[in-house]
Amino acid sequence: METALPEYGATNDVGGEGLPEVLARGNDAPFAGLGRIDQTTPPLARRGGFIEVKSLKSGALSISEALVEIEFPPVDYTPVDFIVAVTSTGLTGDPVMIASSGQDEVDVRLKDYLINIYRIGERLAPGRYVVSIGP
Repeated sequence: METALPEYGATNDVGGEGLPEVLARGNDAPFAGLGRIDQTTPPLARRGGFIEVKSLKSGALSISEALVEIEFPPVDYTPVDFIVAVTSTGLTGDPVMIASSGQDEVDVRLKDYLINIYRIGERLAPGRYVVSIGP
């Protein structure tokens, strides 16, 4: 059974008041407090970047963590991607860059960081991986 309800917005009735009266009443902050929670949040930990390592074969995530021991000048850079090959003896050759940050200094420092400081070959099982490092 259907009821005879008017369609939404079918009338121009604004509650007996005209638009000028509604605007004159006003409201300084009509949405004040909406969705707000008064709680303190702890400060974010300082980090030099973020690394994600995924298997080239399966796409499975092997490493996903913040980099805290890397020091960079305060400059923004786009994420850098490398392909690395790891055997049972460690990293095979140098990481091959597949996506650059557009800044040679950043690219060289990240490649050196992966090899000498982060020691990526000691952290992974044998296989091929895509390594992404971003801010």
